[in-house]
This record gives sequence, C-alpha cells and structure tokens, in this order.
Amino acid sequence: HGHCFFVSSGRAAMYLLLRALRTLAGAGKTHVIVPSYTCYSVPAAAIRAGLSVRVLDIDPVTLSYNLEQLARTDFSNVLAIVSANLYGMPNDLPAIAILARQHGVYFVDDAAQSLGATINGLPAGGFGDAGLYSLDKGKNITSIQGGILVTRSEAIAAEIRNELEQSP
Repeated sequence: HGHCFFVSSGRAAMYLLLRALRTLAGAGKTHVIVPSYTCYSVPAAAIRAGLSVRVLDIDPVTLSYNLEQLARTDFSNVLAIVSANLYGMPNDLPAIAILARQHGVYFVDDAAQSLGATINGLPAGGFGDAGLYSLDKGKNITSIQGGILVTRSEAIAAEIRNELEQSP
C-alpha cells in the first residue's frame, strides 16, 4: 500500500514531509543532511520547517554523497538524509538507504529532477522512507508547478494528513 499526496510544488512537498518527520521523531532530531550540490529549495524547505541543515560533500563524478564521509557522520541529532538525484542521475540510493537504516534516521529520496529514473528497476523517489517529485518548469514532466509526495509508511502518511489538516 502506497500513499500519494499532490501539493503545490516540490519545495512544498519537502517542507510538508520534513515537518511530518520532525513531529514523528520527537525532540533532539533537528538536523537534515543534504548534499553540497543540490537545489536551493532543499535547504530552504528544511530551514522553513525549523530544522538545521548539515551540508556534506559529494563525489564529483557521480554527484552522489561521498559515502565514506557520510558513513563517518555523527548522526546523534540527525532527523533525515536527503538525496539529490540531479539531472536524471540517481544517487547511490541503495547505499544511502542502508546508512540511514543503520543509524536510525529517515531517508528522504528527493527525485524532483529524476522522475522516471531507476536503479535495478526501482524508481528514484522510492528508495527512502518517503520520496518526492516536482512538476515545476524545467522538470521531466511539467504542469508548470506542482509536487508529489509518496510514502509506504502508514505513520508518515498519517502525519502528513495531520499537517495538511492544520495548514491554512
């Protein structure tokens, strides 16, 4: 069973998701790890959600995280790791998912720029606890604006619904 939410933009999807994850995680989990090369909307959404942004290096060839640096990170106050999947090129999503599980943090698979990309037949946006897509100008599929948020987690979906009910 999957859950899908349509929102006004990819940035709105990121903000909504991070608010929901922050509520689910409780106190102390206030940092979001983002790659050093990503869209400005990612850290902007995290800051708007009341979280701190921690920027980590990428591999200049793959544009995915430097996995050695990510593995050495102190995860004690980390809420989530966010992928980038820029230019239709998925990050090393299986490896990031494993690291997130090992450290008990959420994995947000940001496929705003990779709708349709796959790794071993699995779609970018589907590797994390939740994923998101953008339908904004310049994306693989556009409706001029819009975003899609997906999750298989009942708890995350319930909290997203709660966040949507509380918003003006």
